[in-house]
Amino acid sequence: MVDSRILQTQSALTKAIFDLASEKPISEIGVAEVARRAGINRATFYNHYLSPGALLASAVTRELDRVRAADTALRSKGDEPADQITRRSVDAVVSVVERNRRMFELTLLDREDASLHRALAAHFEVSCRLLLVNFNGKPEDVVDVDVIARFVAEGITGGIESWLQKPTMSANRLSDAIVSALPRWWH
Repeated sequence: MVDSRILQTQSALTKAIFDLASEKPISEIGVAEVARRAGINRATFYNHYLSPGALLASAVTRELDRVRAADTALRSKGDEPADQITRRSVDAVVSVVERNRRMFELTLLDREDASLHRALAAHFEVSCRLLLVNFNGKPEDVVDVDVIARFVAEGITGGIESWLQKPTMSANRLSDAIVSALPRWWH
């Protein structure tokens, strides 16, 4: 069982980094500032993370991991068509981005720190691998799992970045675009 103090620290750090990253680019946020906002000292911060970017990447990844876990559970059950599960999961990912739009605008588009871009791409790459290995009905269509997973993951991340630069485009339209661009084995 995880110590409640660790959970409290994680919660305080997550709130602090989301708040700060909604105010300015991640490259402009220092450890002392995060620690102060979280009500901890710098040493405690460094016990958990190497940088504010690593903290933010971890916090966003945890949220997206919950979406992937729900997707995997639904696909394992086999009660729903894959295309409906895919749409629900894409909508959930887009909802995470939309809920934190300002933070994503400032951090994902930050040219000085690519930690969030790398975290998103890595998360989507793992998701692609899981689908290709566990739920792909036609494994013979997969030329190379590594290349395909990375290619699709970067495409989803790039699509989110493009959407962030289009303030009038709806979240539903982003979901439509992502779903339409996904390979047939994802559906």
